[in-house]
Amino acid sequence: MPEATAFNVAKLAAARLRAAQAQPFLGVALYALTPCSSPGLGTFAVDERWRLFIDPASLEEWSVAEVAGVLLHEIGHIVRCHADRARAAFVDSTTHDLWNLAGDAEINDDLLSDQVALPGKPVTPAMLSAPRGKAAEFYYQRLLTRSHPHLPEVNCGSGSHGVSPTPDEESGLLPAGVAKDEADLIRRRVALAILAARRAGTMAGGWSRWAEGWLTPTVDWRRVFAATIRGSLNAYVSGQSNYLYSRPSRRRVPGVILPGLVRPVVTVAAIIDTSASVNNAGLASAWSEVLEMMRAVGVRRDRLRLWSADTEAHRIRGTTSQRVELIGGGGTNMAIAIDSALGERPMVDLVVVLTDGETPWPRRKPRRPVVVGLMCEDSSAAIAHVPSWATTVRIPLDETAHASGR
Repeated sequence: MPEATAFNVAKLAAARLRAAQAQPFLGVALYALTPCSSPGLGTFAVDERWRLFIDPASLEEWSVAEVAGVLLHEIGHIVRCHADRARAAFVDSTTHDLWNLAGDAEINDDLLSDQVALPGKPVTPAMLSAPRGKAAEFYYQRLLTRSHPHLPEVNCGSGSHGVSPTPDEESGLLPAGVAKDEADLIRRRVALAILAARRAGTMAGGWSRWAEGWLTPTVDWRRVFAATIRGSLNAYVSGQSNYLYSRPSRRRVPGVILPGLVRPVVTVAAIIDTSASVNNAGLASAWSEVLEMMRAVGVRRDRLRLWSADTEAHRIRGTTSQRVELIGGGGTNMAIAIDSALGERPMVDLVVVLTDGETPWPRRKPRRPVVVGLMCEDSSAAIAHVPSWATTVRIPLDETAHASGR
């Protein structure tokens, strides 16, 4: 791989800072990019590992403001998951250039609205004879079904279309870049920052739609919640198996008694928000289903600790049935509830919370994983208040209310 000094590092740093100032909600994503020199590329490009391919000649040719705009453009492809969306739209090596144009139009529409400078003649919805404010999928279908002569040739890399990597992308000498799980965490932070910026002032429509879609995906919350609980437990207890001589190993070595490997039995604390702001019918139905999920993933009844929470935490003992008497009312303080649940000994392995999000949270990341089932009408605003250390799953109120009426 060419050395990093093959391009103007100082100019790139200045442009990256300027880009973060122009759209602060993308700051964490911009600084996650790994720059790689790519002489002769003629532009900048990205791959799905968040590696930024830079043509040193283009970097020198463009102004700092224009380089900042290109950085915002390229990170837009990655953060908005254009490669995954391309595969969902069945984009292949024969149509990836059209998808790239469609993605460019989606991104540049927002950039130009924010008066971000871009070099040359950037691709816009007007260039595609299409209306503004649409998604890449809309522009892609128009490009497939209508003739558009004299369109520019663009290739922002596999990070924009998911196919046809450049020779530099296929090199085995590239840095590792960003893994998928880490990329999703970065996207979550960007989405939360976008919602915060939208409450404080104006925000480009394309980014607002993306943030809402990312934080509240249209999938079955039951499947997501069950997978989240299972994944959190597996992640936490992995590596915590113990060797015990009380259970001998199945391996046989003459004259030697080997210990057996025993995994711990997991314990879960379930905290139910019983404040006045929570829909009681939906809460009862959601709790019933979440209880079944925990049993399905192997949480035993005697290992489930149930709490109800308002301004205080109330331990519910003697039952883990689906019909429990929930104590509470008024406001909620989830910080007290989580601290109380983690204060019992032996300590639980996972905390599951059902709430509408209108509550204070612990200031510091708890010592155990926390999964939040968020029950509210405006989930996009409520998610912004849930700390980033918690795994959040949206529970639509219309579904829980319908279930409670069955």
